[in-house]
Amino acid sequence: MAEENSELEDAGAGLECVRNKRPFPLGENIWLLHAPFHMFGALPIDNNAVLIKDPKRKEMIVVNLTDIDEDGFRAVEELCEFQEVRLAWLISTGDWHHFSIRLWQDHFPEAQTVIASKRPLKVNPDIRAEGIIVLDRENPEIEAISEDTLKLVPWLGSRQPGLFPNRRPRVEVIVFHKPSGTLFITDHLLVVGEKLSLGLVAGVQANQIGFRVMDRKATQDSVKRVMGIKGVRCLVFSHGKPSAGAVQRDEEAALKARLAGAYGFFT
Repeated sequence: MAEENSELEDAGAGLECVRNKRPFPLGENIWLLHAPFHMFGALPIDNNAVLIKDPKRKEMIVVNLTDIDEDGFRAVEELCEFQEVRLAWLISTGDWHHFSIRLWQDHFPEAQTVIASKRPLKVNPDIRAEGIIVLDRENPEIEAISEDTLKLVPWLGSRQPGLFPNRRPRVEVIVFHKPSGTLFITDHLLVVGEKLSLGLVAGVQANQIGFRVMDRKATQDSVKRVMGIKGVRCLVFSHGKPSAGAVQRDEEAALKARLAGAYGFFT
């Protein structure tokens, strides 16, 4: 366990400088946005998002719409102004990540909202539905954004969290930023402490109470899609503290080995 913890500390070098709800540079044209969050007011799972600049289109893309305050939104606006881009895309990466969609829509009314499935529209009436893009669950893509900038990969077949009664599989979208090698993973892998973590990414065993495989073939196919992505140099998880494993930077082989260990739960 000591060796695994050391590995995480090395991967998180410099991440202790991340300020809550303020953009933090991860690489060229990509920033982390971290926000503290307690699920049900009790479970400390924190939220992470990434801001991606498309220099050709002079646009900023938000991946995962986390809850931030007015100062946080001003910081995002200042980043866009400094980078001379407009915030053009608001991408919600999973069925459960709908709570702050309207908040981002209100602050950036001209931006295009993208959601992983229709579920957020059914459970959250506050979302402004007009003009919203619902991704195809089998082949999610945004035609206006080149795959050289942003590649979307579907994650299908699992259910989370297990404490809710609905047994239908959930839809997630994994996002890969090719220029920086950053892979953004939504909910199917968590790095937020032993009680909530899934897999060996954080050096702990899988939590089979909080997560379920609903369709083994679908999760196996999802694993193949993720492991087939080339050029991964950074993992960002939608939940957890950046300096405690929610952001991991390393050689591709090392990152893929950690993912392979975690994905044994799904295969």
